[in-house]
Amino acid sequence: MKKLMFCFIFSSSLGATPASDHCDMIKNTAEIKQAYLVHNKNNFIVVSKGRLYFKSAPSERCALKNLFLIPGDQVIGYTEYNGFISAAYFKQNGESVDGWLDEKWLKNTGL
Repeated sequence: MKKLMFCFIFSSSLGATPASDHCDMIKNTAEIKQAYLVHNKNNFIVVSKGRLYFKSAPSERCALKNLFLIPGDQVIGYTEYNGFISAAYFKQNGESVDGWLDEKWLKNTGL
């Protein structure tokens, strides 16, 4: 009975993991399992219907507030994992914004 109670408490606590812990765990996993994109096919254009938010890790739960792209913006992709692309957007002043983007809202330009 004690083992059953422990398993229930342990599995219940997994569902209550704060988003930041979840994002850290997913980010660490992605760093190990991500696949690098081919350099001649790593340019993308945003094709979302509205704002496409950067994520701190490849998960919808890890959206970064106030860091987003709009349709037509272009990014350079570096790696992919679990339906997300690790990418960089370069501002006009040369600074880059890096994060994970949902792959379904990116179209490869073929360049």
